[in-house]
Amino acid sequence: MKRDILMMGILTVFGCWGVHIGKINREISKFDREMKVMKQAQNSSHQKKNMIQ
Repeated sequence: MKRDILMMGILTVFGCWGVHIGKINREISKFDREMKVMKQAQNSSHQKKNMIQ
């Protein structure tokens, strides 16, 4: 009986961690995309400056 309770506790903890890790991964991927967009914007502005010169 005690072992079942322990297993349930472990599964609950891992379940919570899984959800948490999923959220963190989503935030990281969102951040990566924003960084890429920023870099592209900077590159395009540099190219425009070069074109003007």
